[in-house]
Amino acid sequence: MAGEPVKAKPRSDPRAKAPRPKRPAAAVAALCLSALAAIGCPSQPNGPEPPPVPSDAERAAAVMAAFEGWTTEDTNAATCSVYFAACADSFQRRTGYDPKDLDAKNPRAFMANPDPRWLPGWDRLPTDPGSRHVTFGALTLAAAMREHFEACQARFDATELKRAEAAALFESERSRLGADPNPYRHLGGLVQLRSQLERSYPEAVATRHAMELALFDAFAKANRETVYYLQSQRSEQAPFLRPALSPQEELDVTCSEGLPTWQDPEALPAGIVLTPLAPARLEELERRVKAARDLEARIPVRAIEPSTLTAEAPADPARLVSLGQSVFGVPVTVVKLDKPNLGALAISLGGEQKKTGVLYDCKDADKPDKVGPDGKIQYDSQCKKRDEIWKVSLLLRLADAPELTPQPEDGLVVLGHATKVEKTTTTKKGVTTVTVTAELDVSHVLEIWRRGLLAADYFVQ
Repeated sequence: MAGEPVKAKPRSDPRAKAPRPKRPAAAVAALCLSALAAIGCPSQPNGPEPPPVPSDAERAAAVMAAFEGWTTEDTNAATCSVYFAACADSFQRRTGYDPKDLDAKNPRAFMANPDPRWLPGWDRLPTDPGSRHVTFGALTLAAAMREHFEACQARFDATELKRAEAAALFESERSRLGADPNPYRHLGGLVQLRSQLERSYPEAVATRHAMELALFDAFAKANRETVYYLQSQRSEQAPFLRPALSPQEELDVTCSEGLPTWQDPEALPAGIVLTPLAPARLEELERRVKAARDLEARIPVRAIEPSTLTAEAPADPARLVSLGQSVFGVPVTVVKLDKPNLGALAISLGGEQKKTGVLYDCKDADKPDKVGPDGKIQYDSQCKKRDEIWKVSLLLRLADAPELTPQPEDGLVVLGHATKVEKTTTTKKGVTTVTVTAELDVSHVLEIWRRGLLAADYFVQ
């Protein structure tokens, strides 16, 4: 092409020799093998040397290390907590075995029993390599059970110490509080003791069971069984409390909690691995515990509905009534205190309030007004209205004084039985005054309010 330089072809050297063709690698190998001794050809490379097969002693040491080092965390690990076969494989790999290597030696064939207590049937296990999974299943189950029961034994021992502390506290406090004749201090102290046991000794189910019975008995002896039911004093945990079983049963109950289970339990012959809690034993313990939980039967729930004191009906001493800080719609507070006889406390309360637009002198109209939701005909009422001044005077008689002595201007919330209710209405110079006087035998003071704040309550749990 015009304008481009012509490239010169390189000259060939007449002295240069043509390259010799290479022999195939296979031919070289054959030649070397045929004349190896004569010409000293090097041998073919064989790749990396396989790892040495562990000795029986090394295998046994690895199995023992895995067995002794097994923990509860291992049992609960993701590789172990669902399927037992996967757990046994995990144990086997930890010892250096490959579960897919079916020709590797069975540990039963070359090592002694790693724990005769937990593997009493070790000598009955097969020894051939094909049954290695059975041996590792037994090792895994024994390791898991041994760790669980040794841990629960330690937990049980610690729990027993706490239970002993709870029992000693309960007995000493119940004795001390029982010597106090004042039911408010006695019962209030027991309620606080029950809360302390629940908070500090939740595992002391037997002592807390006794606490519930003692509290109910104390309320009943103080003539406050009604207060017990009204305040729902029975613990919400009462259905789970029970007396103590035998020491062995208590240990077994503790060890039944968190007992290792799998979806595919290993089918080992009976007696190979120690199983302290067989299914039949677990069923027996469940029956024993259920039968011992008796508080719901001994202290059944009872609904108490106190009535409200009304000025329109005569007193009924047989009816339990509740009085709050407002009586007949009038706020009342303590006026004075007195001890008229034998130390009983008498408290006078009073209050006054103007009510406007009070309906009175109501009469039914002659014509129907409407049909009520129940389908009955209702008649309209024709009433007059007026303003009234209400004056309320109450006399409360208490056989037992509360721990906090009420003071003038305090507000009270009490339970009791009315012995007198009188209402009079007078009108003078256009002013209507309603005077209500009532007397009440107080069975219990529930609350004392002072300057708008709750100063005492008997007995909030």
